[in-house]
Amino acid sequence: MRNRLDWALGGELVYGPWSGAWDDPRIAFAVYAPLRFHLWNHKRPGSTTDLGFRVTPGLLAGSAGVNTPTVVSRIELAVPVSVDVNPKLSVVTDGVIPIDLSWVKGTGFGGVIPLMVRLGVEIKASKKTAPFVLIEVGPGIGFGQGRSGVDLAARIWAGTAFWSVIGK
Repeated sequence: MRNRLDWALGGELVYGPWSGAWDDPRIAFAVYAPLRFHLWNHKRPGSTTDLGFRVTPGLLAGSAGVNTPTVVSRIELAVPVSVDVNPKLSVVTDGVIPIDLSWVKGTGFGGVIPLMVRLGVEIKASKKTAPFVLIEVGPGIGFGQGRSGVDLAARIWAGTAFWSVIGK
């Protein structure tokens, strides 16, 4: 599984901060396409450990309030480590840096750069389908509109990744 590139398509319905802090769409839809390159793989009896590097571009469109459209672009950098504890279940942990740049009508441009740790589980429903539940937490650095600051960033999210394998 080393030197293999995976990619996926994903989407999520967002209510509250997509970044975990600072941005706050009331309701929005996001699409993204993770690209995961496997760097190291180790098999043991009963489990497999995988280390990779992931780049995930994404786009969110929605509303920050009544008649207040918002658009957020994202590039997420991550170092995922997954441990297959069962043929159908993986424990996933990452160091994640989502870099978000946003525009909100009436407010202007801003950005958020959270430095997060992610922990969750991924269920192998089929060879290319993986439902997941993740928790992320860390400091979120916000900037824009002539101000900046740091706040606690946190997200809990669930979804399904639809993976396609390229390479070896």
